[in-house]
Amino acid sequence: MNSDILQKAVKQGIINSQQYEQIMNLSAQDDTPTVYKGDREKLKFLRNFGDIFISIGIILFVLTARHLSDQNTLLQFGSIISLLLISEWLAGIKKQLLPSMTLLLALLFSMHELASRLFPLESSLSALLIAAVSLLFYLRYKLPFSLYPVAASLIALFFQFSGLSVMDHPHIIFALGVLVFIAAMWFDSRDPLRQYRYSDNAFWLHLLAAPLLVHGAMIQHILNPHSSHEYTTLYIALMLAVFFMLALFIDRRALLVSSFIYAIYLVFQFTQQQFIQLDNILSYSLMAVAVFIMFFGTYWYRIRSLIFASLKGTKVSFYLPPFEYKTHE
Repeated sequence: MNSDILQKAVKQGIINSQQYEQIMNLSAQDDTPTVYKGDREKLKFLRNFGDIFISIGIILFVLTARHLSDQNTLLQFGSIISLLLISEWLAGIKKQLLPSMTLLLALLFSMHELASRLFPLESSLSALLIAAVSLLFYLRYKLPFSLYPVAASLIALFFQFSGLSVMDHPHIIFALGVLVFIAAMWFDSRDPLRQYRYSDNAFWLHLLAAPLLVHGAMIQHILNPHSSHEYTTLYIALMLAVFFMLALFIDRRALLVSSFIYAIYLVFQFTQQQFIQLDNILSYSLMAVAVFIMFFGTYWYRIRSLIFASLKGTKVSFYLPPFEYKTHE
């Protein structure tokens, strides 16, 4: 049941607020099993080529404005104000998602340039501005992509203020990834059918959480000179299996995308051990990973349904996309 349409119906007097509540309650109590066809991870931000065309125009505008304002702070302020006005038009009125994302990135880039010029010694100011502007952009236009730079800049601020090295503290990277992952799952749990803005918010947070989790869990074992080769290989294989099962469970493939580099490393090491005389080991490793991607990309939902069939109807299933799925495979 689309609550946004019902809210518009209330505003237009088609139904009253009491009827709205009754419809929403009925929808929440509906226990009819839902079987889906299609892909639950559709890229909603790209509707047609017109969005790409407008985004190219925004990029050209920003590059031209940067060139003109290279030595003029006043013109740089003017370009930022222009971007804000264009945002009000394309993001606020037209609701065009890809142009809105491009506008936000252009705005963040311009703000970073201005902050670097006015306060060259304050390296943390840019990250703070990115977090603030992105959050305001989200609150004003409800653009899910805005949450990605908010979370990413807050993580950058944490490392800047703490003085910790990213490479020397992978366990902290992993912990931050867990926090972002929890935030993403909170949004996902509010929209398990992947119909509204909550799941779009979760998508971008999962996209940020995935590399933090994967790299935080694995990089220390690859770079650790004291770890044996056999232990490192076994650990990576085990973690890849864990991330694969987690990605299947929550129906988010971002974890697998971030794991590909480690999968290539694992296949490379295995091939090198078993077939030391074989030429083009890296090419064969890439081919093995490519076959894995094609197979599981094609039968993702069928495999998910088979593995987690026993969870259908359990309490946890109410917070995740349905495990029942019929595709056109």
